[in-house]
Amino acid sequence: MLTCSMSKNKSSRARRCPLCGRAMRRNGFTGAGSQRWRCDGCRSSSTARRDDSRRMAEFRAFLAWVTGKESMGEAAERRWMDVPVQRCLVHVLRNTRVDLTNRPRGEAGRELLGLARRLVRVTTADEAAAWLKELNDWHGRHDDHLKERTVAKQDPMHARGRKWWWTHERLRRAYFRLVRLNRAGVLFAFCDPAVLKGGGPLPSATNQLEGGVNAVVKRALDHHRGLSEEHMRRCREWAIYMLTEQPDPMALVTPEHWRMRKGKPAGNDGPMPGTMTAVQEPTDGVDAYESGFGIRKGWAGRST
Repeated sequence: MLTCSMSKNKSSRARRCPLCGRAMRRNGFTGAGSQRWRCDGCRSSSTARRDDSRRMAEFRAFLAWVTGKESMGEAAERRWMDVPVQRCLVHVLRNTRVDLTNRPRGEAGRELLGLARRLVRVTTADEAAAWLKELNDWHGRHDDHLKERTVAKQDPMHARGRKWWWTHERLRRAYFRLVRLNRAGVLFAFCDPAVLKGGGPLPSATNQLEGGVNAVVKRALDHHRGLSEEHMRRCREWAIYMLTEQPDPMALVTPEHWRMRKGKPAGNDGPMPGTMTAVQEPTDGVDAYESGFGIRKGWAGRST
C-alpha cells in the first residue's frame, strides 16, 4: 500500500525557522497569547515578538510628549502656582461619551453616562457634594463589575502579548477620570467656597473662551485669508490684543513707524479683474482645504 503525506503550502510571509531557515507554520498560542510557530523540518518551535505593538506604544508616547498633553498643566502650575485651575466640564462630558458612546449597552455604562450629563448642570457646592455622593454610590453598586478581568486563554485574539486585562477598560477609564479630576481639585473649583471667598459665580466651562476669543481669531483669519504664515501670526496677535481689558494700539506705534519708506511701489502684475484667474489663491505653505483658509464655492449670497 502506497502512502504519501501532503502538507499545505507555506505562505511567502510565513516566519522562517531560526535554525534551518525553512518556512514555519502556525501552531496555536502561548499562555500569554503570543503566536507560536513550529518548523516541520527540524521540529523546533518559537514565538514571534510583536515589535509593531512595542513601536506603536513608543510612538504614542512620543506624540503625547510632542503635543504637550502632559506638560501644559505642569507649565501652568509653574507659571501660576497659587491660581486654582478648573477643568471644562463640557469637555469632561465629551471625553466620557467617547469612552461610553451615546448608547452604552450595560447598565453601569448608562448610569455613569447619566451622571456625566448631570455634571454640567452643577452650579453650587451643595450640588457638587450631592453629585460626588451619587458617583460614590455608583462605585459601590458596580465595584465588582469594574474588577472583572479577561485572561489571554479566554480571548487569545485580543491578547496582544498580555496575560490578562480589564474586561471593561473603557468603563474604568471613564470612572477613574472623574475620580482623578476630583482628587486634583479641578472638577469643582468653580464652586469651591475657598476659591470664591464670597465672590462668584465662576464659569465651569470654556464656552466664553471658545465664543469670545477663539471664534474672534478664527473669524479674523477667515476675513483675511490668503495671508502668509507670518502675517497670520501677526493678525492673530492683534485680534487677541484688542480683546484685552484696556487695549491701546497707539501706544505700540513709535515715531519710526510714521516715516516714509523709500522704495519702488509694488507693481500690479496680477490678473485682470473679471478674468477666470482673478481668484484669491492661498499663499505658499497654507493648506487650501483647511477650514477658513480655502477658496469658497457654493450658493452663498444667492436665493433659491
